[in-house]
Amino acid sequence: MSNSNRLPQIDILKSVSALAVFFLHYAGIYLIAFNNYNSAYLTPIRNLCFFAVPVFFIVSGFLHSGKEYSYKDILPKVIYFYILTVVTNFALTIPNLYIRHNDTSITILSILKDSLLLKTSIKNLWFMTPIMILYLFIPIFSSVKPLNIIILTILTTLLSFFRPVFFPSFNLPFPLPYYFSYFLIGYSIKHLSTKQKNVLLITSLVLFVICMIVIVKPNKFDYDRPLIFFLSLSIFLSLLSVKISNQHFIHIFEQISIASLGVYILHPVFIHFIFTYLKLRLSLPIFWAFFPILFAINVVFVLIIKKLLSHVKASFSKNN
Repeated sequence: MSNSNRLPQIDILKSVSALAVFFLHYAGIYLIAFNNYNSAYLTPIRNLCFFAVPVFFIVSGFLHSGKEYSYKDILPKVIYFYILTVVTNFALTIPNLYIRHNDTSITILSILKDSLLLKTSIKNLWFMTPIMILYLFIPIFSSVKPLNIIILTILTTLLSFFRPVFFPSFNLPFPLPYYFSYFLIGYSIKHLSTKQKNVLLITSLVLFVICMIVIVKPNKFDYDRPLIFFLSLSIFLSLLSVKISNQHFIHIFEQISIASLGVYILHPVFIHFIFTYLKLRLSLPIFWAFFPILFAINVVFVLIIKKLLSHVKASFSKNN
């Protein structure tokens, strides 16, 4: 039975985002493992999947908008993300270095130290630090008037666009501007009317098409590029308005949504196992057929781990 408090549209967005980030690395690791085999076919599709992480941040901002938060509410979540990042990086770095690369110059203690300092060697964990920093701002955002949040959103978005051109060396050790932009966009959209959302959707779609025609280049696919910005915004607004009544599909999207963070964190392990360790060079038909299967295995694995951890937590609480 689906949780009545959940928004099916958000579950769809998180599911699509998880699927996109999975394919981004599924195709990427495949291309690297086999010397860009047939890259002309896969690379354009893979590049468009860069919307995955931006949509994830937009969804996070949307879900936290319109609510009041204190640091008492937020700090446990930040601590949870910190522990999750440290444990994951430590657990995955050891087999990655000692088994895959046979790097014995790095000690267990140095790996633990780097993990505690959030110096992650597991590349896909990079987004966890921006999440933690953004969460520290949520109590501040919740005390600000919606109009001021919208103004801040516009300013950070403009800075995101013009920083690479006018301030190429301007980098801060926290997620400003474009992570803030995506989060704040989701935060601001919550306060827009249906008409305003539709206007924003049409504008985003038009600008995305213009970017595709005029400025798209192979190296222009990244989170702070206009093309991915308008694509991410278009996907978010499009799926936010989707109506779905089939309970079977609602349940599937809900389960993928629940597992989405775990998929973000663990999916390279599954993909590397297939293409880097086993070196399975799949033909394109099998490549496409195996993609949803491997994704489903990843989702089920995460759900089983979450279930086991919930039982452990329940047993621990009962004993205490």
